[in-house]
Amino acid sequence: MLVNQKSSLLVVEIRGRLHLIIENFKNLNPTIMKKYSISVFTVIFSILLGIAYAQKEDTYAAARKAALKDLDKRVDRDYRKQAKALAKEGYQPVIGTPPMEKQLEEAAVRAYMKDERGNAKYYTASQEAKAETFAAAKQQAIQLCLNDIAAFMGSNIVGRIKSDVANSEVVKDATSVTEVIGAYQNTIAAKLARVEPIVQLQKVDKKTGLTYFKAMMCYDMEAAERQIKNDLRKELKQKTSMLQEEIDQLIGL
Repeated sequence: MLVNQKSSLLVVEIRGRLHLIIENFKNLNPTIMKKYSISVFTVIFSILLGIAYAQKEDTYAAARKAALKDLDKRVDRDYRKQAKALAKEGYQPVIGTPPMEKQLEEAAVRAYMKDERGNAKYYTASQEAKAETFAAAKQQAIQLCLNDIAAFMGSNIVGRIKSDVANSEVVKDATSVTEVIGAYQNTIAAKLARVEPIVQLQKVDKKTGLTYFKAMMCYDMEAAERQIKNDLRKELKQKTSMLQEEIDQLIGL
């Protein structure tokens, strides 16, 4: 509640300052207005970015609060039991990360967070890997998470676009377009922006000496969809004869 109030007050204050700047600018001499117009509009643009950032923080805080409330009702803090079970298996938090229970709590909260349309905000991938060194086990686990996320995004987002191509009357050469999209689909894991795992746990097997690394990543699905669509626009522009208007109509603005 306190976070929401602070964000809302910040938005009100920024809007007030923006209004004051515009009103003062209107009263200036036309010659001065012309001379400083670029600087003034730069300031206005910066203020608008501030408003957008504050509203984004406000929306995230509200979504997190709603998810935590839902979490209390539906899972009854099961992550605490999960933390105890993992501790018995020998797992412990990676140095520099929050306590295990806090990590699992954050992962559970994000799993229940919804976007403005009521859909899941994050896709959660959980993987475990083992290797002779900590670094190798961590790298493998994270890559497995990214592969999981890429497969999901490819199936849902790219798969939907492929279906649109098949049913589209705008696409003239559906075969070549489908090939380009299919080729891109195989590279999603490498193109997705890297995110730090929400859960990072490790243990060492005393018998084998191998290090186990358990990772859980929560990927913002809206951000992933935006990135994939932008990448596909570039791919289709470079590798097909489609016009920009046709690409935008197919991919969606």
